[in-house]
Amino acid sequence: MLLDADDDGALDLYLTAVYEGRRAYLYRNDGTGQFEDATYAAGIRHFNGWGAAAADLDGDGRTDLVAGRIYLNRHPSPGNRLDVRLHGGARPGAASGWSNRDAIGAEVVAVVGGRTLLRQVEGGKGVGCQNGTTVHLGLGAAAKADSLTVRWPSGRKTEMKDVAAGQTLVIDEPAP
Repeated sequence: MLLDADDDGALDLYLTAVYEGRRAYLYRNDGTGQFEDATYAAGIRHFNGWGAAAADLDGDGRTDLVAGRIYLNRHPSPGNRLDVRLHGGARPGAASGWSNRDAIGAEVVAVVGGRTLLRQVEGGKGVGCQNGTTVHLGLGAAAKADSLTVRWPSGRKTEMKDVAAGQTLVIDEPAP
């Protein structure tokens, strides 16, 4: 599973192992495509895992992990972040032409200081797991995203400029 555990904008990697006595690993992406083992530094002690899920469970802006139990993210110096919660326009009796209510399948693209971050709202991950549907974007030291684009499953698009870090945006799907 990919997640941004330290909010630097580079996706980190969490791997579970289904075999008896094998542990899971958290690898921190240093932003150059190199990964280092951060499992014990993050306090993760999980063996024989079939899956994992990520979401901000305690509302502190950091992505937490559920893998056999809850691992709250206590990274000592996380970067800035921007969270995006999407609401598709489908309603009972009026779903045609609209995205589903959880916006599963939507893509969120942020440009931050020349870097492009792409995330997707997912409906499931691994065996019996689902990440939170709020899209989490680690911005590193940046105080804002230069631009933010939502590509809705319906084909619509929402575009914003100069979006401040440190907030949770709630975006409703625009009418056709």
